[in-house]
This record gives sequence, C-alpha cells and structure tokens, in this order.
Amino acid sequence: MREEYHSQIAVLHVAPVVVSADVTPAAGVNMKEIEACKFVVSIGADGATLAGTDKIEFILQESDDDSTYAAVTSADKVIGATPSATGIVITLDGTLAVEESVVEVAYVGDKNFARLFSDVTGTVSIPVGINALTGHLNRSRA
Repeated sequence: MREEYHSQIAVLHVAPVVVSADVTPAAGVNMKEIEACKFVVSIGADGATLAGTDKIEFILQESDDDSTYAAVTSADKVIGATPSATGIVITLDGTLAVEESVVEVAYVGDKNFARLFSDVTGTVSIPVGINALTGHLNRSRA
C-alpha cells in the first residue's frame, strides 16, 4: 500500500458541477512520463429523468499536443470499458444503475495527452466530478 501511495498522483480533471451542457476539461492529462491514467467519475443523484433522449455520454479522447483531440476507439487502449466507434466509454441514460456511484475507466494508449469529455443530449441535471489517477512511471516516453 505504501508503494501505491507514492506511485500514483490524483489530479482534479473536472471539478464537481451539476452537468446540464457539454463539459470539456481545461487540459488533458499529461501522459508523457506515465503508462496509464484512470479516470474516476463521481456521479450524483439525477435532478431530471435520464432516458434515451436525455443522457450524458463520456468520450475518451487522446492527443499528441493537448489541442487537437481524437476519440479513442481501440479497445487495446482502454481498461474498464469497450469504446464505441465514436469513443463513448460511459453512458448515463437511465438504463444502468449508476446514480450516486463511481465509475472508472483507464487510458493505456500511446499518445501524450488524454481526457474524458462529457457530451450532453437533451435535458440533464446531474452532479458529476472527474478525477484522474496517474501512475506507472515510464520515463522512456518523455
């Protein structure tokens, strides 16, 4: 346990907020010296009714320069979810019991930056916060 404490760093990726529109992180997670980044999504109680037309989709994205991002669509680069053809790794649409819980997904790809973007469709009002846990130091990527 002591080693895990020293080998991981927690970073606030998206401050807790009631999500009602798309949320783009201010910056991606710098992956230059690490092999993995786990995004920990904290989900609060739904203030509206999530349904097929009212939903939040979380899209995992990667970048070489932290300005031009592309969706991660390869399952080889993701742990904890299978990305869709558009990079969706988590969907909050009322079909899963994820309210007031935590959902995790990890990026293990080879790009320099990664981020988790939330795409809102319809009427949504749900508290969400995203932390990023980085670890597994790899100085050869620096």
